[in-house]
Amino acid sequence: MIPQDDHPDINFVGLLIGPRGNTLKSMERDTGAKIIIRGKGSVKEGKVGRKDGQPLPGEDEPLHAYVTANNPECVKKAVDKVIQFVHYLLS
Repeated sequence: MIPQDDHPDINFVGLLIGPRGNTLKSMERDTGAKIIIRGKGSVKEGKVGRKDGQPLPGEDEPLHAYVTANNPECVKKAVDKVIQFVHYLLS
């Protein structure tokens, strides 16, 4: 979970994704996992999530990172990396 409600002054989505998505891509490369930012605030204001107008999966959930990989160790590494990055942003 990403503490957006506790720290509304921090742009967690923008900082996690990074310029041109490079921060997230780097985390994915380093861990071998796919990381998706989902939940409230993950889509820009006024944007519709899907072309058919349906809400995105997890859109009604709190802001969080959704991590997938074929290897459980890769998932653990990615989760640890996201947590470490969020703690860095809070310090």
